[in-house]
Amino acid sequence: MKKTQVWMLILFAAAALCSCQSAGSSSKADEGKSIPSSESASDTLDTTVQFVETTLRAQLLKTYGAANEVTDIAYFDYDRNDLDASVLILQDSLLKAGYKADKERFEQRVNDIFDGLVRVDDFLYFNNFNGQCATPKNIRYADRDGFKTNYYFSLDKQLFIGQYAIPELIDYKAVYPAIAQVEETIATQKQSDLAADGIIYITRWKDVHDLEQAQKFNLQLLVNRNLYLFNDDKSKLPWLLKHDAAFMESLVLTFGWTADEQLLKWVMDNNKFDKRHPLAFGKMFYHKRCDGRLKLQANTFRYLQKTLSPTNQSILNDIKLFVRYFANFDEQIEELSDQERLAILSNLVYFAEQYKYEKGFENRRIMAWMYLTNGTGKNNTLLKENNYFNLPKFRQWWEKQYSDGDYAIVTEIDAGARADY
Repeated sequence: MKKTQVWMLILFAAAALCSCQSAGSSSKADEGKSIPSSESASDTLDTTVQFVETTLRAQLLKTYGAANEVTDIAYFDYDRNDLDASVLILQDSLLKAGYKADKERFEQRVNDIFDGLVRVDDFLYFNNFNGQCATPKNIRYADRDGFKTNYYFSLDKQLFIGQYAIPELIDYKAVYPAIAQVEETIATQKQSDLAADGIIYITRWKDVHDLEQAQKFNLQLLVNRNLYLFNDDKSKLPWLLKHDAAFMESLVLTFGWTADEQLLKWVMDNNKFDKRHPLAFGKMFYHKRCDGRLKLQANTFRYLQKTLSPTNQSILNDIKLFVRYFANFDEQIEELSDQERLAILSNLVYFAEQYKYEKGFENRRIMAWMYLTNGTGKNNTLLKENNYFNLPKFRQWWEKQYSDGDYAIVTEIDAGARADY
């Protein structure tokens, strides 16, 4: 048996044992109960290795994809076996990186960070293609367009993974050289009616450009995501911000997770108000949950309270520009009711108003209260009905909106922290 194959056996043996141990980690009294005997461990190992080998062979025969003379026409057809195999490979890499698996904490953390997940068997699932709350009722494995927007959270193994085939995660030619030989039997051109010239071109996994570099990157990406999200390993954040920027930004703007102040700062620094995409800026201050509730982002307001100063105040102008856009009630925002929209506006105006007379802040009229009125008196009625959204001194300021002389100066508020609307 070759050295690389021996390594792979050890790899999956460690993964299998880790899974059994983590399942019993809730108390010392349970330790060892689910660890298999040497005989059953050997049986599990044989089954696991055979499963991975069978899955890899199938993936190699399916090939990476196909194209005609103009465009790609087919990508790898992913299924549940592919998911299970990739989970085993990632589990081993996480074990080597010191990942701490805890089922109860993992599930709670997933629910704290992500929203709108579908549970199927022992997976929580999300498809990021059509937006946060557009997840289908059933889990998807195939993604024949090649976008790979499926996210899977394994409750059994306590890890998070995307849609990957084995050749995208490990050097399969080195680990399984005998199985890799099956690619030599695959023709790279085939007759087909899907091409004008009657020929389609097959891309084998071995022919994918820079596959070795992709394998290393993909595994590092998945390990760093899991360590950061579920083990609170902040040392992985700089790498993720550099190499996984879109996903990291989506944690705040799509899923509404603002618990990490360093990540929040990075998102705010990179999302100034842009009239071409005005709602992106607002998503740092509110989150519309998939269950229909509106969450005001108290962490964002708290962060700004700590960091705003006469030498760091540019975001106040961005807030003003956003308020001007957002207060145009004639332009509907599909996901928000007028009351929810007014709650967001009230918190933003109320927050920024405290700086109106602060020494060193350049704009005495940081906020204009008139933006909260839509010319019909409807907003005034909604404000009263909702007790001015329980914001301290809001009523006093609102009723004196046309007088500049005697606003109270608020030095500390808790805007948006009270309740969902």
